[in-house]
Amino acid sequence: MVVVLIAMMAGASGGLYLRSYQKRVAEKAAAELLQTALYARIVAIERNQPCKMYLDPETGGFFLAIDIADEQGILLEERVINNLFCRPAQLPESMMFENIQIRPYRILTESLNYNNNVIIFAPNGTADLAVVQIGDGFRHYTLSISSSTARPHLIRGTIEDVIPDTFDLDAQWLSTENILKGRLP
Repeated sequence: MVVVLIAMMAGASGGLYLRSYQKRVAEKAAAELLQTALYARIVAIERNQPCKMYLDPETGGFFLAIDIADEQGILLEERVINNLFCRPAQLPESMMFENIQIRPYRILTESLNYNNNVIIFAPNGTADLAVVQIGDGFRHYTLSISSSTARPHLIRGTIEDVIPDTFDLDAQWLSTENILKGRLP
């Protein structure tokens, strides 16, 4: 009887541990995606050039890249950002990109080639409007990126829980002065 009771307790605690572990893996993957988007915004503003966030639904990978040009502005190469603050990342095996919706920001896409799985962050603090859902079938996290401020926001939930056309009221261009002067994108 004692052995059966111990076996039942071990089985219950093993299941609880597994669910807790899977939850932590999903949270870590979502946090890493958020940090990558935050860093893309910083890189674009600091370098005064667009920064691209690539999402690969096939492999579950994501990374940042910038264009390297010579003095005349001729594109030499596209360089993947790999430093102490940001590296190419991979979603865990149990996680995948469940839904990716990107609406290009009209000012950005005039000069850049547009790819369905690339979010472009501009040096003026704007970005493509994007909503990216990752999950493992049970747990879902959704990253939304405001086009007016390029600020990423992460929620626990599906893409249906996000309203993609909301404006960030902290946006400088949405000030009363800019509205009165007609300076809207």
